[in-house]
Amino acid sequence: MITNDQKCDERFCIKESDIPNNWECTDKLNHIVVGFEDKKFSDTKKLLKTLDNYTDKPPIQEIFQEMKIWLQENHLDKVCNYRYGSLNQFDTDF
Repeated sequence: MITNDQKCDERFCIKESDIPNNWECTDKLNHIVVGFEDKKFSDTKKLLKTLDNYTDKPPIQEIFQEMKIWLQENHLDKVCNYRYGSLNQFDTDF
């Protein structure tokens, strides 16, 4: 169920985690939920759960990359420190 505090598009949803200073991002296409610490997606991402109909295709690293791109395009403030029009400590590596 999607609630008002979730930000979604046709594939991804993001919401605050029950864990302070953390987020959960759901990939509705691949049926997974990924958790990560605020502003530290690359360093802290982890598969929290798989939903019904989950398959291991595509590989999880490919899903992480696609999720990161969506987060950067739509929720940049949640994956990196963004201050005064420039990126600070932007996580670019997997």
